[in-house]
Amino acid sequence: MHNPPRLLLVDDVAENLVLLEAIFTPEGYATRSAGTGADALRIARAEVPDLVLLDVLMPGQDGFAVCRALRADAATRFIPVIMVTALNELEDRIQGLEAGADDFISKPFSDDLLLAKVRSLLKLKQSRDELEALKTDFANMIVHDLRMPTHAILGLAELLREDSAGGDARRMLELIITSARKIDQQITDFLEASRLEAGRLKLQLRAEDVVALARRAMDQARPGGRARQIRLELDAPSELVARVDGDRLGHVFLNLIQNAMKFSPAGGTVTVRIGPVGDRIEVTVDDEGPGIPETDAAALFEKYIQGERRTGGVGLGLFICKTIVEAHGGRIRAENRPGGGARFRFELPLQPPVQS
Repeated sequence: MHNPPRLLLVDDVAENLVLLEAIFTPEGYATRSAGTGADALRIARAEVPDLVLLDVLMPGQDGFAVCRALRADAATRFIPVIMVTALNELEDRIQGLEAGADDFISKPFSDDLLLAKVRSLLKLKQSRDELEALKTDFANMIVHDLRMPTHAILGLAELLREDSAGGDARRMLELIITSARKIDQQITDFLEASRLEAGRLKLQLRAEDVVALARRAMDQARPGGRARQIRLELDAPSELVARVDGDRLGHVFLNLIQNAMKFSPAGGTVTVRIGPVGDRIEVTVDDEGPGIPETDAAALFEKYIQGERRTGGVGLGLFICKTIVEAHGGRIRAENRPGGGARFRFELPLQPPVQS
């Protein structure tokens, strides 16, 4: 939680916003005001306040719609929301609860009651934040401790494979090595996601050939598709240079290509296309699989989300891709191809923004 706590005040009547600021500012709260639902969502996503005080009756996007949008976004999902309303009907309160409101206060209200409700929800938020931090620290410790034995299993199994004459023993060792590598990748993804969430992503920007990064990722991914005869094709100029973090962007390419291979049928083709579009680079990765179910589309890039497009992982790969692309000043999305299959598309500026 911020210090001092940040409150987002949302009301289409300017006089009401002035009154609310007069209540909270002397109590030591930092406030931001929004006069429309669209402005409220923009500020909430950019600044992630500690609490939202939300008027229900607003033209255009009313408080119910704003609350639903806050709850649908991973960045704002857990922000406490108090709805300020002149409505007293039980049906309206039920609608607010269904939209995701944490509490209500009816107009006219006393300053003391409003402040008490805000303090109560902020205490709950602080407790949740502390619990989440404790959980994350504990999980990081466990994952770090798992890495060493996993590497030991992998190393010993590879040594035994070299000494193995073949037959069932060699096949079992191959299974052990494959499984250990999968666990090691999941550990890597978890630690990477934790670093990204904690804001510890520092890009090492330099001039890189983005096409060469894609080729390298395809070479890394190609052995995994041989058994099912998955073809990898690249449609790109011979060279396209941009200022990027080559290691991080290579991770994005590898993740998207491997993801596409998993959903492609035997004998299918995964196509990577790269090209300049104005002052940006556009990349698409196409597969010939079943496409993306509508129920999965909205949450596809969130943590631990797999939906019907299950990959057998822990649901971190696309979250990591999104975070890396956005750190470069780009954007990423997924869509269904007109001819069938899925398409993952991301854009990057040729010259990324300066990091703070």
